[in-house]
Amino acid sequence: YVEGLSLEALLQEQGAQSQEKVLEWARQLCRALLYLHSRKPPVIYRDLKPANVIERPDGTVALIDFGAAREYKPGGTKDTVSLGTQGYAAPEQYEETEQSDARTHIYCLGVMMFQLLTGETPYRLRPLGECAPSLSSGLEAIVQKCTQVRKEERYQSCAELLYALEH
Repeated sequence: YVEGLSLEALLQEQGAQSQEKVLEWARQLCRALLYLHSRKPPVIYRDLKPANVIERPDGTVALIDFGAAREYKPGGTKDTVSLGTQGYAAPEQYEETEQSDARTHIYCLGVMMFQLLTGETPYRLRPLGECAPSLSSGLEAIVQKCTQVRKEERYQSCAELLYALEH
C-alpha cells in the first residue's frame, strides 16, 4: 500500500496539471527509472502510465505494479510477450523484431507528460503548442523528442532526458 492518489485519479479530479508539477514528477520518475536501468541485469518496467504512479502526501511519486516488468536481455531480439497499455506503450513493445529497453520508458514518459499537461487522451498525440499554447516551447520539444516512433530518434537514456528536464 502506498498512501496517496494515482496520477490518473488526479487527472480525472483536477484535469490538466501545471507545468511545474509535471516537470517535477517527470524528474522523479527519470531517477526511479535510472535506478531500474542500473540493476544487473537492467529492469524494464513496460507499463508506465498515470494509473501506475502514486503521488504521496509529501509530493513525491512512487512507481507501482511491477507485473509487466522484465529483465533486459543483452543480445535479445524481441520481448517474449508483448505487454503494455495501449496508448502509452512504445511502438517497439508490439514489434516482432524489437526488444523493450530504456528508450521504451522514455516514450511512455513522454506520453504521460503530454496527457498530464493537456488532459487529453494519449491516443492521438499532437504538438503541445496546439493543445496548450501557454506551455514552454522547451517542454514541447522534450515531449516531442520523447514520443518519436523510432527509438533511435528519442533521448537515448533517462540520464539524457533528466538533463533536458533540469535544463
